[in-house]
Amino acid sequence: MPRRFLNTLPVLNANDWFDSNLNSDLRQQLNVNVGQRVSKRKIVELARQHPDRIHTWADEQESRPDLKGYDFDADRQGLINWDRAGREFAAANPVTTISQVTDQNELRALLQSVLELFKRFVEQQAGWRLLWNDDGSEKPEEALQLAFLGVAQNYLRLFNVELDREVELGRGPVDFKLSQGSRIRILIEFKKTTSGKFWNGLEQQLTSYMTSDGCTEGWFVAVRYREGRQHDSKVTELQRRTAEVARDLGATVKHFYVDARRPASASRI
Repeated sequence: MPRRFLNTLPVLNANDWFDSNLNSDLRQQLNVNVGQRVSKRKIVELARQHPDRIHTWADEQESRPDLKGYDFDADRQGLINWDRAGREFAAANPVTTISQVTDQNELRALLQSVLELFKRFVEQQAGWRLLWNDDGSEKPEEALQLAFLGVAQNYLRLFNVELDREVELGRGPVDFKLSQGSRIRILIEFKKTTSGKFWNGLEQQLTSYMTSDGCTEGWFVAVRYREGRQHDSKVTELQRRTAEVARDLGATVKHFYVDARRPASASRI
């Protein structure tokens, strides 16, 4: 497939159509400004009433510069380079702390080792580059998940441990599920400290996934991207709030912290 035909989705979407200059009168009728939230159901209803505007807008989109294909070199979504970088790191940094996985304790020990290696990859081996764009903007959370997948899968295969990403558990998809058979398993949820739903990831999402899956162990991985008191506070509170969740749930809940802040250049240290 020629690269110029490949792009991230959605390329065309309901909100962009509604926010376009074609629909200022419709927004006035609804008494909303550009960028204000309007339900997709309502936007689709309006679009069906004005099909001519859809065709006009779609024709205008053909001149958009971002429709020339995904920039594979910049990889702003973090979709391309994660596999090679993770594979090379894993090959140079083997797991030495555990030799087999036959029960829950050994799976937990393996995960601890893999997370510590991932932390080293991000913080000390320039793995943070997979999480940031050159202009200083953060790549989406999917890039973080893929960066971890690129490192972890190379270790876990050696121990016959499955690592599944975005497993649907009835109340939404958990980021990762580690398992060996049906009895030994751990759920993992990643969250950026920049996320407005950071604590919800620990106290609501992870716990609901564990309940849905009947899983007795979950890990919450906090990844820091920015400076600031709010991020300091989240890191400081991790241990206490994780312990409270474990107590209330009556299960094993662990936390892990990764510092993904861009390091200062040598000239500025």
